[in-house]
Amino acid sequence: MSYSIKIAYLILAHTDPQQLKNLVQSLYVENRTAFFIHIDAKSNQLIFEHILADLPKVEYHFIKERVKIYWGGYSICKAEENLMKAVLKSERWFSHFVLLSGLDYPVWSNSKIFFQLAQFPKREWMSVYNLSLIRKPKKVPMRITSYHFRDIPLNNPILRHYIVGGLMLLMNLLPIKKRRLLKIGGVYCPIYGGSQWWILTRECVEHVICMLKTDKSIKRYFRYSFAPDELMLQTIIANSSFRKRMICCIEDGIYPGLEKMTFTHYIKYDKSGQKIFTASDYKTIKESDKIFFRKVFSNKSSTLIRMINEFRCDS
Repeated sequence: MSYSIKIAYLILAHTDPQQLKNLVQSLYVENRTAFFIHIDAKSNQLIFEHILADLPKVEYHFIKERVKIYWGGYSICKAEENLMKAVLKSERWFSHFVLLSGLDYPVWSNSKIFFQLAQFPKREWMSVYNLSLIRKPKKVPMRITSYHFRDIPLNNPILRHYIVGGLMLLMNLLPIKKRRLLKIGGVYCPIYGGSQWWILTRECVEHVICMLKTDKSIKRYFRYSFAPDELMLQTIIANSSFRKRMICCIEDGIYPGLEKMTFTHYIKYDKSGQKIFTASDYKTIKESDKIFFRKVFSNKSSTLIRMINEFRCDS
């Protein structure tokens, strides 16, 4: 295990405190890892604190700057930014930043994770596609050309569903549209999309935070895009010198799909959305060669987690 590699795990959590504990325990390496955790401001953080309290040796921090996160909204970008800033302000130095959700779990052993990061110490584990070139399916470019209002703070989920959905239909019909290009540093640049989940070097994260601070047009643009957590960082990095360190940048104008672009995670979609994995998925997860997989729940996925733990010990 390379001792020059130190990992900060940035975790977005809102449910299943026991699964968060499972995740933290699985990735803990003494003096090599730390965990920075954002609990959705709509959730009770005290429950999560209580569950993790019996991990006295693990370095973890519940960040204070919490955000109410709404699916598809800019709020999740703000939570990610708060996590990155918390790590950069930490007294400890970390070479790599890994973004996870509380419902993720590792496939690789910790030794393999550290070995691969040491083998490619300057790699940005992110894949992107040029969204500005894509014309179909129609809903894909509409993520940036239409104005979206996903962060309306309504506690009533039914009312919120109809208001957000109604506004989306209205904005899709109106002739008011956003450019397919974003002006960064006085130059019009393409918008890039990809998976929300990534592993980035410290230098790359520092660049992202600097750009968000100095170029206000970036936040203005993505605040009204759909699922900007899959767009904003991707666009900043792909339009910088860090582009050459990314896994790939697809420029063919064909939408590749989210599963293909999720380089670090094994994910699968079914009729209900993102699939919740159980023991029956063990073989495909093991053979995926992905670092992590999602989603899992501590009750439904307990047998799978036990099987994966045995595989990680042997690998």
